[in-house]
Amino acid sequence: MPLNRLRPISALNGRSAPSSPAAVISTALGITAGYRGGWVDALIMRLVDISLSIPIILLGLAIMLVALSMNLLGDWLRDRLDPKQRQV
Repeated sequence: MPLNRLRPISALNGRSAPSSPAAVISTALGITAGYRGGWVDALIMRLVDISLSIPIILLGLAIMLVALSMNLLGDWLRDRLDPKQRQV
């Protein structure tokens, strides 16, 4: 019997890894909101509502914009501090 047939879960390992931290965080938030109740529950639920209302494409564009602006600022700062490294 080939060894790859003995490990059926190995196909899921790469796909489940990115969602594991999200599952742990959301479970902890849900347990905290359910146990504490009151204003803690309301606060956690409002934070979740806000995070779900932001379209993921706009969040990605904002992150890219910040990363690009930091790179441009870093290039400008590098050129000002070390004129020998100035790119033509």
